[in-house]
Amino acid sequence: METKLLRLMQQKKFISAVNVLKEELIAGNILDPRFDSVWAQLADKILAAANPERNLYYELSYWTDWFHFFITVIEPKWGHAHKGHIYFRLGFAHTQDDEKIAVKNFEFAQSENEIFATNYLGYQGDQVLEYCRGQSSYVALCLLEKMDLLDFADNLERKTFISRIFSEAFDRAIQHLFPDPKQVGESLTTIIKSPKFNKHATIIFNELLTVANMSLTYATISSLGSLLETILLDAIPESKMIDKKGNKIDKMTLGILFNLADRNSVFPDDLIKASCRLVSFLRNRIHSKNTLDAKYPLTPRASHTLMILLELSLIAWAKTLANNNRA
Repeated sequence: METKLLRLMQQKKFISAVNVLKEELIAGNILDPRFDSVWAQLADKILAAANPERNLYYELSYWTDWFHFFITVIEPKWGHAHKGHIYFRLGFAHTQDDEKIAVKNFEFAQSENEIFATNYLGYQGDQVLEYCRGQSSYVALCLLEKMDLLDFADNLERKTFISRIFSEAFDRAIQHLFPDPKQVGESLTTIIKSPKFNKHATIIFNELLTVANMSLTYATISSLGSLLETILLDAIPESKMIDKKGNKIDKMTLGILFNLADRNSVFPDDLIKASCRLVSFLRNRIHSKNTLDAKYPLTPRASHTLMILLELSLIAWAKTLANNNRA
């Protein structure tokens, strides 16, 4: 079946590819329509091929069609089917135009995850909670909750920031596709000019890889913040490390460094700036009370997502610098 789908996608017969997948789900010979571990990945691939520009309305229409297909065709025949991925994708698309609807869909996805963990996996109590916290919809809710605490000039700035974070980079992050560490290391060498700062950044990056591999949430976020601090200390000229009154800043924090970098146009584009801002903010909020008060506390999956976001931003940053040098 996958070979047939691939051939149809290569021929740009995307509607036919969707219909083939739907027919297989109805029959249930190869794929069990009650679980989304396989068919959802195939549906994602069809959408990526059909909508490379990531047109919002195409994406919403695509996943809305899948939702109605499950409600009107699959569930009447097969009973309750896990629709967590559909709700997640609808939520992801709605982050670009309506945050409230996005949150509602992410919450629906989490409800589906609870049903799946309880009825199909046989989990109970904390096992259900742990399973749900490992899902993409939880990561989205977790980061959106943290964004509620960020200061924005107006709703437009907030909407722009969220649209930057919930971008193709985040989509890759929630699929847990880590960039090649070697490429990230080379990017750091391109971005950081000073040998002293470069050496220090390499030490921190190696430590980051270690703690991330151990799924240590707060150590990962702390290391991300330290890495960003090193990059910004190198990027901002010492003569620019002054407050708005022109006085030298003696005590540097990551938050201050981010604001200085923003003021001095250090970041090549808005996506890179948004990723760095989120890292800066979350690193500064590592505090037990913040964790205990959160509806959606940070998890290893959330810290890994943040790590991938920053790594992808560093790769993009290095490419921009390289292109500028060639121009």
